[in-house]
Amino acid sequence: MRRVNIFFVFFITVLLSEIKLPQTWELIGGPTGRTPNSVIILEDGRVLCSTAKGVFISDDLGDTWRISNSSQRFDGVYTLTERKNSEVIAVTHFGVIKSVDKGENWSTISNISYLRDYGSVVNESPLDSSLYFRMDHSLYKSTDGGNTWNVIWEGDIIDDFIINEYGWMYISERDNNILISKDNGNTFLPLLIGTELSNNLANNLYSDKHGGLYFMKFPSSSIVHFSNDKLTYIENGWTNIPLGITKNGDLIYKSGNCIDLFEYSTKESRNISCPSFVLDQFAKNVATKGDIWIANFNYLGIHRSDNSGITWKSINKGLGFTESTAMEVTAKGKFIVSAFSGAFWGNLYSSTDDGLTWIQKNPPLNPVFYDIDKLADGKLVATGSYGIFTADKDGITWSQRRNADIASDIFVSKKGIAYTGTRSEGLLITRDNGINWETPNGLGTTYFSSFGESSSGRIFASPTYEMEGIYYSDDDGITWTHIKPFSFNGVYDFITKGDSIYAATPGGVYKSVDNGINWINLNYQSIKKFELAPNRDIVAITFSNGINISTDNGKNWIVLGDGLKDLEIRDVCFDDNNRLYALTDSGLYRNEYYLHPFIIKPNYGAEKLLPSVFEWNKVPSANSYQLELYSDSLLNNLIQSVTVTKNSVRINSLLTNTTYYWRVKANSTIFNSLYSNIGKFTTAPPFSMTQNYPNPFNAGTTIEYYVPYSSRIKIMIYNILGEAIATLVDDEFSEGKHIYNWDASDLSSGIYFIKIEGEEFRQIKKASLIK
Repeated sequence: MRRVNIFFVFFITVLLSEIKLPQTWELIGGPTGRTPNSVIILEDGRVLCSTAKGVFISDDLGDTWRISNSSQRFDGVYTLTERKNSEVIAVTHFGVIKSVDKGENWSTISNISYLRDYGSVVNESPLDSSLYFRMDHSLYKSTDGGNTWNVIWEGDIIDDFIINEYGWMYISERDNNILISKDNGNTFLPLLIGTELSNNLANNLYSDKHGGLYFMKFPSSSIVHFSNDKLTYIENGWTNIPLGITKNGDLIYKSGNCIDLFEYSTKESRNISCPSFVLDQFAKNVATKGDIWIANFNYLGIHRSDNSGITWKSINKGLGFTESTAMEVTAKGKFIVSAFSGAFWGNLYSSTDDGLTWIQKNPPLNPVFYDIDKLADGKLVATGSYGIFTADKDGITWSQRRNADIASDIFVSKKGIAYTGTRSEGLLITRDNGINWETPNGLGTTYFSSFGESSSGRIFASPTYEMEGIYYSDDDGITWTHIKPFSFNGVYDFITKGDSIYAATPGGVYKSVDNGINWINLNYQSIKKFELAPNRDIVAITFSNGINISTDNGKNWIVLGDGLKDLEIRDVCFDDNNRLYALTDSGLYRNEYYLHPFIIKPNYGAEKLLPSVFEWNKVPSANSYQLELYSDSLLNNLIQSVTVTKNSVRINSLLTNTTYYWRVKANSTIFNSLYSNIGKFTTAPPFSMTQNYPNPFNAGTTIEYYVPYSSRIKIMIYNILGEAIATLVDDEFSEGKHIYNWDASDLSSGIYFIKIEGEEFRQIKKASLIK
């Protein structure tokens, strides 16, 4: 137990009104001229774009384009894939072609007519570099670089295919099951999702990153979440569609003409923004990486948001406003976007220059992906019209992993365990990066559509709106407990922040501080997907109000930026520079709101030793930071200025009972100097609890304690054996002195211990009960 008297506490007022950060969503583009079938960015920065006329090449990130003459003779090039060995593989109308000089010259390597499916995309296995593609009823595999192909799975038509972070393959088998393979496609087993897929089609598969799965169910046109053997129906409507997954497993999806966010933690949906490119057309996806979201939409192109989808910028640059379905930003900042090209076919695009130029490179079978996510090992997994595909960490080479229908998006937990929901098999869990999948006992075929994970590692799964309650597991999905905390069915999304978990539900945003047992309603915000910003803001795609953010832990929401009005937001993500991208039905938008540093502490709930440590979120582009400490709110009286290279600094000269104002400037060679918001704090007395009085006592005694800032306080009683026998207080308290009258009349005489716990505070007092 720490000694309280060596601490002092800071009160912080974050003055958001003092910062003027960019909020307008900027449309960013892609190659001009033709609607691309596939776009990729090679390792050296060259951009390739395949079209019906051939392959276009750009060496200036899409500012100018030239066509590869040798590619024009193939009567259309559909998909492009850059392998780990730098070869570029392309699928054409009459087979597979290859370039060994980065797209300049092409030669045929496989004359197989069944590859001419527009949705066929070649995927490279992250496990053994084998190539995979799905088409019609079959999953194909090549172990010699695409020269020969063998069928490794056959069944009903493969509507979607993804490979998760572990390399597990998922096949969405039409009118049948969602199948999973954890051994590179050698064996596929049914995924028990708790609902029948007979006469149904499941696509738009997304991992919820907590072991669950989001997906779109037809013909009911329902967006569902499968997690922990539980199904949650997020929203119905033939124009609605899942778009992408945030880093927390929130589902970004199109709701009408807006981008909404289904929060995994709260199981509630909320609107993020309604950009103009979100129209009543088939949506594609939103890829997220930090604050950057890239929205890929149908014929209106790709849009990017740098502020978690609040504002958007088109990044099409001639991409042709293809209908984007899914988006992901790789660890190296490469944008991966899947676009619908018709029927069950699609194109896969990549950009390494913030969406200015695009290269098309399709996986085997030219699938259209409805979800692209990262597995625990950093590799990519995608679900699409031909099953499950995986790729290397940069999305260069894709391989088909599973010829199965995935019913919901994939969720990967903190331990790397992936969960997904299927309609025919219920919940499926993989513990080895997608190679093998198992179905837990006791859940049957319950169809789960959203997943979440608390700070303690408890996994939550919500069935669709067809079922009551949610499920949770404390043993990594082996066993599950069913609870009914809400008066309505289905949770759209979950998100965890600190020790709180939030749920986006049909009844608004809910919050739990006791590991999901009890929930309180924060508001009636209509949210379909959550994302956590770099500064810990909660970002949400709403059903009808664009992209929203909350700076006060979900209590209040504001629309982030202009530029997304009337647009359908499919997905949101952040890039390495904390820019937010929004993938919409009319292109990709970017917002730079979160490009700036944001104060972390001193802050409410922080308890600091002297000297004090100041901390702010890291700005990836910054080479140094300058902390400025003032004594006045107008920032006229500078007390101290310190330049550091890290995102924290220790100050030794602070006085107690003194008010300070501070801000941080990030010095960057890429962007202009970026100032943070202004923090205000006052050093104050610490938490404390006085000795209960009277003491000894007969039946009743008074407990007095001081709370220096709004905090959650818990007071418990222990006997002489150290056993907890009563919880007197467990609630939020405002600043000030508080009194609790403890009635111990039901206890026998003896020695008891009173323990008080707050944020980074704990104290114990001894009490004597004499009767």
